[in-house]
Amino acid sequence: MTEEPPSNPSTAPTSDGPPKGRLPTDDRHRLLGRVLEFISRQHEERGQIVLTVSELQQEFAIGKKLASSIVKELGLVSRITSGPNTIWSEEAAQTFFEDQLRVQTAWKKAISVTAAELLEAGTSVACSAGTTVAYCVNALRKARRYTRLLTNSLANITDGIPARNEPAELENTGGVYHREINAFTGDRPIEAFAKERCQSALIGVSGLDESGALYVRFREELRVLSTITRSVTERILIVSDIGKLCRLKKQDEWAFATLGQLLADAGRPGLEICLITNPPSVLPAADGRKVARVLEGLEELSRRDSRFSIVFAEPARKKT
Repeated sequence: MTEEPPSNPSTAPTSDGPPKGRLPTDDRHRLLGRVLEFISRQHEERGQIVLTVSELQQEFAIGKKLASSIVKELGLVSRITSGPNTIWSEEAAQTFFEDQLRVQTAWKKAISVTAAELLEAGTSVACSAGTTVAYCVNALRKARRYTRLLTNSLANITDGIPARNEPAELENTGGVYHREINAFTGDRPIEAFAKERCQSALIGVSGLDESGALYVRFREELRVLSTITRSVTERILIVSDIGKLCRLKKQDEWAFATLGQLLADAGRPGLEICLITNPPSVLPAADGRKVARVLEGLEELSRRDSRFSIVFAEPARKKT
């Protein structure tokens, strides 16, 4: 399926040919949103998300330089791995984890930097599975901002092996390996997270709605995520692509907690929860309207309870 050429003159071909280099930030965000929509359709129709520079040029009537920069920014090619730093090949992703890992890499890196900055140095962190969480763990390890990290994700342990002088402990819970999420499920991670009671949590979600309900894609994750969110003592960081606030398919996903329930826990009166995501301006108009409705509900919760906050992460701008 081929979309109509963009109506915005800054992204449409002109008498001088298609745009070749940098676009203004707003125009680039709109173009990225359209590319992500195309990728989503491609994955549903073809079962893969490998996209070449030439395909981008043809589909969106843009120059090779601009298409190349988009491929690099979104990680569409040559980034299928067990973690953010490992490169395999340009073949189609084989699992859900690998599939998600290579999409929106620039935004995941921006979210990871923000998460690392928000976590207090010297904290113990419980980390769930998920590709955005994998990027956050990588950023944490580079910044050396934790004393102990407990995770059920294989990627969080195997990717980016820490330096010998890193003053931290990393432990994997073990359990029943779930290939699609590259993580362990079952009783062992549940017991480990409940026993450890880390100070902070880094969790990924597959959806979040206006009522504050948190969803996961695979049923096997339910009890693990529920245990993590109910066992940490001080802070929960939810790291998620903004698109998951509008593309939620509740019939295909599982709710493991609500923000209201977590904040109402009498045993943790000081618990803070923060949603770290990318700005809604990156989305196409239709998705933007859906996200606006969800954000309105979440912002109302934030006004009622200051312990819940929303932070929008922006990719670092390259120095010119």
